[in-house]
Amino acid sequence: MMNVDLSNLSQPLLLSCPTCGVKFHALRQCRRCGTELSELMRTAHLAWKWRDTARKSLLQGRFDDAWKQAGVAQTLQKTDFGELLLQLAKCGLTRLR
Repeated sequence: MMNVDLSNLSQPLLLSCPTCGVKFHALRQCRRCGTELSELMRTAHLAWKWRDTARKSLLQGRFDDAWKQAGVAQTLQKTDFGELLLQLAKCGLTRLR
């Protein structure tokens, strides 16, 4: 059985500027090309909140809620952790049936 730690979701996610591709974290404007990044940051933060809610639902055994919440997060921003949350929720739902 795989041991997965869902207790900490605080790792910063590096994003890439959609214009020039430079990696950044928590910037409103790209340091290389000047592209406005506020909307991208808002979307990434919202996705993070949905992933955190899904994580909490998983820890509480609420697999249906977790699956829906992780799905919203993945729609906003695809991440490996979001995919892991989806798969764990799906596994939990399968075991309940």
